[in-house]
Amino acid sequence: DMIFDGEKPFIRIRGGPAAERTIPIDGKTFVAIREWLSVRPSTPDRRLFVTESGPVRRHHVLGILDRVSAIAGIPRVTPRLLRNTRAVHLLRESGGDIASAATLLGVSMKEIIRKYYPIAIVRSDQQSSAEDPH
Repeated sequence: DMIFDGEKPFIRIRGGPAAERTIPIDGKTFVAIREWLSVRPSTPDRRLFVTESGPVRRHHVLGILDRVSAIAGIPRVTPRLLRNTRAVHLLRESGGDIASAATLLGVSMKEIIRKYYPIAIVRSDQQSSAEDPH
């Protein structure tokens, strides 16, 4: 579901009976979703990503990631790896602001984000020392 709260669009993601995330999206993402909805296969299913035979399932996503990883010549990429990587980047971009990273990832329990904090700080320190010529 796409939700509008004033000027800010959100997307609601349901991962199971008890797993629901509400994530803010930017204007470019909103436009891309609207464009996709105008051309996606026609189906009574309200899910965002569908095939002509039904909703996109986990094995579809894993297959796409496997093919893209192989083409790029990189080790296997998984949805979890993408999410973990995004969490680390959000923490680095926000200067370690766990609350902001949690909101952007749609995570209600900040403890989940805290586990990425040491990784984000170490990588940030390593990058800073590599860029410092002294």
